[in-house]
Amino acid sequence: EDVTVAIGQNTQFSPGFNLRGQIYTAQQNYSSAIADFNSAIIANANYGDAYLNRAIVYKLQNEYSLAIADLNAALIVNPTLMDAYYIRGDIHVSMGNYNDAINDLSMYANNFPDKASVFAARGLAYFQMGKYGEATADLEKAVSLDPGLSADYNTIINESKSKAASK
Repeated sequence: EDVTVAIGQNTQFSPGFNLRGQIYTAQQNYSSAIADFNSAIIANANYGDAYLNRAIVYKLQNEYSLAIADLNAALIVNPTLMDAYYIRGDIHVSMGNYNDAINDLSMYANNFPDKASVFAARGLAYFQMGKYGEATADLEKAVSLDPGLSADYNTIINESKSKAASK
């Protein structure tokens, strides 16, 4: 309600539209979220966070090409928006674009070397490409950073080690 009041007082208040869009996203009201992110972008075409947040909604809706386009736009206006690299890399994994995924996830990992999920995603991309040594290293790092992931990845780690040894 407070954000809606703020937007009513200033219809060019991009951060207000962006925040309300995030609230709508959390409520799974995706059409309203997209409308607010659109309004934030119209008010300020250089507002990278609005592109990023709209991309998240598109990702949730499996609209990967729209999400990628928004993430590209976010990085053009703000190349330091590291979450855009992570999300774009994750989408590339889902799309089977493993080289692009590894590039984006590596950019993120170089800046945030303590996030287990980035190593898990990149490890899966390496695995799909048949780069089993790299896959093992990344998946083991993910598990070391978050031991709760071991149940999810131990089978893949063992398979990756086995395939690496047989190469």
